[in-house]
Amino acid sequence: MSSNLKVEITYEEKIKNLVFSNQSESPFLIPQNIEVLQKYYGLSVLKIECIAGENIDWQGIFFEKEIDSNKFIFSGGRFGFSGFFSSSPKYSISSYLKLLEKKLSKKNLSFCSLSTIFSSGYISDALVDGWNFHKIKYLAAKTSESVDDNGLSFRKALTRSNLSRNLKKAHNGGFIIRFSKNKKDLSDWYENCHLPRISELNGKKWDFELLNKFITYGTGELALGYKDNKVVGGCFFLNSNNVIELFMLSSKREFQLQGVNNLLIEKIYLLSKKNGCNLVNWQASNPPDGTIARYKKDWNAKEMDFVLYNKKWNNDLKTKYLLDNLSDFFVFPYEFLNE
Repeated sequence: MSSNLKVEITYEEKIKNLVFSNQSESPFLIPQNIEVLQKYYGLSVLKIECIAGENIDWQGIFFEKEIDSNKFIFSGGRFGFSGFFSSSPKYSISSYLKLLEKKLSKKNLSFCSLSTIFSSGYISDALVDGWNFHKIKYLAAKTSESVDDNGLSFRKALTRSNLSRNLKKAHNGGFIIRFSKNKKDLSDWYENCHLPRISELNGKKWDFELLNKFITYGTGELALGYKDNKVVGGCFFLNSNNVIELFMLSSKREFQLQGVNNLLIEKIYLLSKKNGCNLVNWQASNPPDGTIARYKKDWNAKEMDFVLYNKKWNNDLKTKYLLDNLSDFFVFPYEFLNE
């Protein structure tokens, strides 16, 4: 390891003071969105910089939370990720892990789960003693390869395919798509689309107040599908100058079958082109090769590596405890825990 490497950690109480060399990399590097998460979940916010000589090699935002005397540091979770990013790293993250661990040693941590932002380049990494290195596949569509001045430009949208046929059917279905940042519209979609869809899937609902705070104070927005003047579907997403993050797509089953989701996504792709964004992030899928993942790939989403670096100091941690207490932040691999 080079002797000119160092790590700096800064706790940021005033989130608006956060400044990065590329502030627009992700919606979760935008101070307004970070502050929403900080206040809603009761988190401390850390800025970590990995420095080679006089140059910042990696930098990122991380969160800290203490529960039952257990302290956890993590990059994000169910809502999305901040984490390390770098446009042209000279050294891998693993080159800095021992230095970072030394800096964190006074914190008496129970668990640390750090990540890179999926859209950033990184150097192939190697394991460091005590750290677990784990890759996850995310799906994201490059705007330049998906939309041009005439609209959707990728193969499955233009040639005979299930997607193109379903889009044509949806365009003839009497739907109207609009964007909104209105609390009443959010409530309408939440009660009439999100909660029923989550019930159908036996899934986990999002808290209304979190979504409302993202709209009110952050960069949250809704694409809403209307039919006969009623909201029948919608997609909640987060904006940055570089990425549109698809947060939650929820539509009534009846209208989902009529193609409203396809119209919502088409509208968001066109917005990405209009706003000059580079990526539409579909996030990861579980299972990674299931029906939902295939649907994302139909929309020209390609696999990208999302990397996690985990270390556990408290060997008594159990999966159930973490799920009960850190469910929205539970991002590290199950197999890394003792049962």
